[in-house]
Formats: sequence, structure tokens, C-alpha cells
Amino acid sequence: DMAVKFAVYESLKTFHGKCFDRRTNTEEDLLIGGIAGAVSAAATTPWDVVKTRMMCSASTKPSVRGAIRGVMKETNPVKGFFTGVGPRSISSGIHTAIFFCFFEAICNKMARDKQQQQQQLALAGGSSTNARAPRWRKAGGSRGNE
Repeated sequence: DMAVKFAVYESLKTFHGKCFDRRTNTEEDLLIGGIAGAVSAAATTPWDVVKTRMMCSASTKPSVRGAIRGVMKETNPVKGFFTGVGPRSISSGIHTAIFFCFFEAICNKMARDKQQQQQQLALAGGSSTNARAPRWRKAGGSRGNE
């Protein structure tokens, strides 16, 4: 689920950057995070239905195959595997929007702190190999506001 959220989120942020040639603001981070959460929830709902079926039949030695067969026997497979997709997508969209908004705020704060540290080292005439930006967060990267 989280892998899908990050993949959708990063893809949408890249698309935003190409369309608008700027970084996202807080409101856009919320919107993109909400979309990522909703898409992720919708995409993983069939597996959630299978998992829930297995949990509900824990006393009878559940299996993935048995849970899938049960969904297909009892209802229309498309309807059965996507039971609850609406509420699940809304809920996931809301909490994922908030998650990514905080994620970007923390990343931006860390990048600003690192930049200030580098400036202070440069002013002091010192250099340190530890003062460079982390690999996952290169200066001028595609994330957040600065």
C-alpha cells in the first residue's frame, strides 16, 4: 500500500513540476497526497477484501485461494473484490494527504537546516564531507517548498 502511495505521489509531483516548472506548495501537496492515497486504496482493495475474508475465517484454516473462491462464488467478482472501495479511498485519501504534507514540511526543514550548516561552515572557512546534502535529498531536488 505504501509503495503504491509513494509511486503515485512522486509521479504526480514530477508531472506537476513538468507542467508548472516550479515546486509544489502546501495545498498542492495536500491534493497530490490525497489523490495518491485514494488511488492506492482503490488499487489494493481486492487484496484487502481477501485479507479480511481470511481473518474472518481464521478458525477454519483460511487460505488466499479459498478467500478468492469465496468472493467469486458469493457475488459478482468485480463488485465483490471492490466492496468498500469508496469509504476506503476517502479515508486513505484524507490521512495520506496529511501524511505527505507533514512529510514535505519535515524534508524542507531538514534541507534548510543542512543548507544553513553548509553556509556556516563556508563562512568559517572550514569544509566537511559530512556537510553535503544527503543522497535522497539533493539540493535543488523536486520536493516541496523552500
